[in-house]
Amino acid sequence: MNVLSKLYVWSIMLEPLYFFTFTRTDNFLGVQLTASRYLQIFVLLILFFSFIFSFFNQRKIIIVNNFYPENKFLILSVLLAIFSGLLGFFLGTYDLILSSNLVELNLIKKLYYKRTFFEYFILIFNIFYFVILSRNFLKTKQDFEYLFFVWKFLFILFITLGTADYILAKFYSIDFIPRHIRIGWDVGPRFHGLAGEPRQAVVYLGLSMSMYLLACNYFNRKSSILFFLIIIIAFILTKSMSGYLALLIFILLMSIYRLIKFNILIPLILIIFSMTFFERIGEYIYLIRSLDFENIIELPYQLYVQRSSIFPLYEFYTNLINFNLIEVIFGNGLYTSGIINNFYKGGYYGISNPNSQIVRMIYEVGILGSIVFLLSMTWPIKYFTKKFEKDKIKLYLTIMLVVISVSLAIRSPAVYIFLGILTSYMHYKKNRLEISKF
Repeated sequence: MNVLSKLYVWSIMLEPLYFFTFTRTDNFLGVQLTASRYLQIFVLLILFFSFIFSFFNQRKIIIVNNFYPENKFLILSVLLAIFSGLLGFFLGTYDLILSSNLVELNLIKKLYYKRTFFEYFILIFNIFYFVILSRNFLKTKQDFEYLFFVWKFLFILFITLGTADYILAKFYSIDFIPRHIRIGWDVGPRFHGLAGEPRQAVVYLGLSMSMYLLACNYFNRKSSILFFLIIIIAFILTKSMSGYLALLIFILLMSIYRLIKFNILIPLILIIFSMTFFERIGEYIYLIRSLDFENIIELPYQLYVQRSSIFPLYEFYTNLINFNLIEVIFGNGLYTSGIINNFYKGGYYGISNPNSQIVRMIYEVGILGSIVFLLSMTWPIKYFTKKFEKDKIKLYLTIMLVVISVSLAIRSPAVYIFLGILTSYMHYKKNRLEISKF
């Protein structure tokens, strides 16, 4: 295994751990530089100069083409997102700020357009780096063993330090691990480990569960009940509404794909039930159930701090009841949920994107774009596993749905990271199966 492949593995495995954040986001791009992103830049620079060197020296350049057909729905999702953006431009969603009384409208409009283009860049980058490049680096037995080794090391570190942090915060009011390495913001007695915030820990725990089950499949080992207990306890102790939402999404997706079983459903229901006893989550549930859509501006404090996810949902609901089917079906384009939030707030308050990816997706790319996104995450499983055993297919689909669920609850590139890992893994297993049959 070469050094560049090892750097690539570290760059994707560190991505969900936002503790390693070194810069702020209070700029018009809203980009934080993290340990993983420094590594990603380094990997891309090496690839670029290697390509230039090979080209001028007339050396053979080998590039794995995995755009089509295994990722055809992923490409379609990008095209639909671009189409949604064009609709949003012609329908005037990107120009909503013009109805404001702000003095520097032209400057703010430029910032909107720059952020919009950058949102499309982020989408394309996530697909290219985490999905397309993955097959170029994860190809051999050594590659996958190193991948699982790095994940296991980081997961043990995450759980060990996260547990120590939770105990110290709960019983001694000591903030052992802040949200980010650059600032000492206290998270309080909620489990978050090295993921940054508790809601980001939900994503990392979901990704880790899927990585663990994939590793068990690779090494042909039985899964451990102790591991699942650790994951469940840590998940509950995040006390995160995003975690609660992720469980609901997971149950819905498992039902849609007809994978839900009694032995899976009961623990999920128990976890959901136990989380409602936390004051924070119980209060959110009560307030959401009593939300007055006729007076959406006057929100109680607990929902006011989450207004970035409520205003786009309200706007989608308004379009739905008014039969504005173009916006409902196709959406308004990337970053329009942030524009809607600034519009309802009555000014420019920075990026203002919703924390919940499912909220952003429904409003920005509509129902059609959301369906195609889901297909783009699950179609490769159908493509690669035509000759696989049914139990293996169900396993791959279930672990993919786990990561989709947590990534829809809180926006994260983890869904692209795991899609790249899983497609590379299935391609590897498919080749081994064909060789053994030959």
